[in-house]
Amino acid sequence: MSFIRTFFGDIKPEQLGFTYSHEHIVCRPPYWVEKGENDLLLDNKEASLKDVLDFKKHGGQTIVDATAVDYGRDVEAVAEIGKEAGIFIIGTAGFNKSFLWDAKIEEKVRKVIGPFDTYAQWIDHSSINELTEFVVKEIEEGLEGTSYKGGQVKFGTGYNRITPLEEKTIRAVARAHHETKAPVHSHTEVGTMALEQIEILKSEHSCNEEK
Repeated sequence: MSFIRTFFGDIKPEQLGFTYSHEHIVCRPPYWVEKGENDLLLDNKEASLKDVLDFKKHGGQTIVDATAVDYGRDVEAVAEIGKEAGIFIIGTAGFNKSFLWDAKIEEKVRKVIGPFDTYAQWIDHSSINELTEFVVKEIEEGLEGTSYKGGQVKFGTGYNRITPLEEKTIRAVARAHHETKAPVHSHTEVGTMALEQIEILKSEHSCNEEK
């Protein structure tokens, strides 16, 4: 991808300016909602707008919102903040890590991915290629059925292990990367499993070269 895809259109790399590379602007992660961990919810739009305006005041131009579909994102609210603050927003297609996937899927997301109860059920039921198609659609058409397109593809793993479902999403994200050329965002837990992630990515790269 020789350009950078933002909520407000594709831009040239030199337009990025000072950039925050990993933020969560507005989100209500279902897992933390169910656990009653209100301190881990970022659902006050006005407070988030204030923070983003402060970022802009100090020279900020672009924020990468790394909130994937399984982390309770509010695409419309984030887009509104970007417009009000006058900054670029780069959205995220893909997945987080597996311990979050026991949470119930919100109704607005179920309308996009189908009648599954939990994220784990959805990922387990879907093939790697079906998950790839979902990620590609979020890059090429829009996040969660909106007109705001993702600008990177993401996967994540937990502490000291990669679960079978996490490996499935890594492979799906790798394939989506090869199809769209969108950059890859990797989440590691306390720095663990990065080398193992790379091995999975390399195996997908080899498969792609053989096609």
